[in-house]
Amino acid sequence: MALMSEETALLLELAIWELCVAKNLYENRSEELNIKIQDQRILVEQAEAFRKKRIEQISQKIDIIVAGKQEKLLLKGITNVHLDKQTLLQEEINKFPSLAPSQTLVHLPTEHPREIEITTVPVDILQPSVVDKEGNIRYSIFKDLWTKGYYITTGSKFGSDYLL
Repeated sequence: MALMSEETALLLELAIWELCVAKNLYENRSEELNIKIQDQRILVEQAEAFRKKRIEQISQKIDIIVAGKQEKLLLKGITNVHLDKQTLLQEEINKFPSLAPSQTLVHLPTEHPREIEITTVPVDILQPSVVDKEGNIRYSIFKDLWTKGYYITTGSKFGSDYLL
């Protein structure tokens, strides 16, 4: 999350959150490769489940499909045609689209997949600092404007400290 130092200091002061540093977050990169392999396996499993479900649905409706195709042929004036259910079923199966990764269900983890050492750190770690003289003045102004209900963003794009 990208926040201004003043926003972070205010949230810390109001005890809305803690400022922490996560150690050993990227020590084992091979785990990320395992996650990518697992994602690919999930895609294949979901594609196969979709395929089985769709085959089941079409198999249940094959008589209706055959009747509809025979009716179309009769409307075109073609009579005495025997439609094979297995052939039609295979044709319908061949029409299945391949499942794209954007169409799959995604597992959203509720915690980090591996053990992480988290250490709470004080507000003076923030850069730019809110505890030095100039930073403390900026923080006091930010806090006053925020408590008055203003929506505050950084004004650096406009050559100022804040944009209200």
